Amino acid sequence: MKTWNSNIRSAVLESMRGMRWLPLTAVAVVALACLSYAWSHPLPANGYGHGVYDVNSVLTVPASSSLSILLAPESSVPSGSLVLAFAGVMNHIPGSDLHETAYFRLTQVGITLAEGEMTPFLHTYESPVDSSGSQNPTLFIRNDHPFDLSLDYRAFVVRPPTTLEHFGLFLPLLVPLLAVGILWAILPRRHRRSVGHIL
Repeated sequence: MKTWNSNIRSAVLESMRGMRWLPLTAVAVVALACLSYAWSHPLPANGYGHGVYDVNSVLTVPASSSLSILLAPESSVPSGSLVLAFAGVMNHIPGSDLHETAYFRLTQVGITLAEGEMTPFLHTYESPVDSSGSQNPTLFIRNDHPFDLSLDYRAFVVRPPTTLEHFGLFLPLLVPLLAVGILWAILPRRHRRSVGHIL
């Protein structure tokens, strides 16, 4: 009988030792759930992303020549990035309030996204593919006039947050829970009640 009671007591003590790790296990499960959510529900670039290219300037396209502008030349453009390209001819038609036109073509990975002879040119879209280097969005401008054209140029590229950056939004919740779990695991049993009140 004494041996049987001793075995029960040992089993209870062993079970209580295992209870020390329950909070940390729960935090680990919650963290994995948050990471899975961040991976399966990517945030849009608009409002959450980071700019990798932002230019606002005046360009000159010489007479009877062309100009090619590579957007974000020093960065990759992942799919889901928000891209805007604007170019407006500033020259007026002689004796008119109308502006001269130019030929514009916007491409990415060799695919034409928008083109035409117009002014202004404006195209905004979410990148459907990943690209980098010479495959990044490129604005081609051709001036068929016998005089120089001045253009008001505005363009930006905003990439969406990565999965880890999205997961980082959950850290203000996870870090305090992790701290409580660690305290619960390392503190003696008589001090855990105060930790329980924090939970």
